[in-house]
Amino acid sequence: MSTVKSSSENLTLNADGAGSDVVIQNNGTETVRVDSSGNVGIGITHTPTATLEVAGRIQTGTDSTHYGRFVGFSGSLYIGHRNDTADGTIIFGGFGGGTFTEFGRFNSNGNLLVNNQISFNSGYGSAAVAYGVRAWVNFNGTGTVAIRNSGNVSSITDLGTGNYRANFTNSMPDSQYVALPYSDGDFRTAQPTPSGFYPAYVEFTVRVEAGTYYDGAQCGIAVIR
Repeated sequence: MSTVKSSSENLTLNADGAGSDVVIQNNGTETVRVDSSGNVGIGITHTPTATLEVAGRIQTGTDSTHYGRFVGFSGSLYIGHRNDTADGTIIFGGFGGGTFTEFGRFNSNGNLLVNNQISFNSGYGSAAVAYGVRAWVNFNGTGTVAIRNSGNVSSITDLGTGNYRANFTNSMPDSQYVALPYSDGDFRTAQPTPSGFYPAYVEFTVRVEAGTYYDGAQCGIAVIR
């Protein structure tokens, strides 16, 4: 026999019989089910198959504008955090000896940070800080300069035969970066102009073996910072 029992400290709901579930209904519609194994289902229409199974979103926080949210939808898991009116940071970590240790985080810009730096295992056996290419461009340096494709380079300025300036869409934080230019053909060299490093752009030259400046059809540069 199923029972509802109240004591001075506890309210006990008991579904008597092997395989019986405790079911909570709202206006005749099931909303919560606890099966005989102790699995809890909320808002689902079947017997729960995990310790906790929820149809819809799980939300935790201090109020309606500061919360974390988990949502399963169309085969994907969405994890989000809201801080007042802006997207918040999602932090991953663990507790050891009662102390929380952060392992990494996604900030509000979508960047993955470990110790506030972008890190991942790129095939060398352990995760390390990733020093990325901050700008790159592939262009035709003959006649009217024409960009074929680029990343964070807004334009190329023709400074004369074999002399170019790559203008950054978003400036570097300083001029302490590495620039790696290249050009097509044998016996041709491309190198940064020694005084051509600036936060907003970088200048470089292309020459033939004899040292004469040369307009290359296949030119480019990559900036690492």
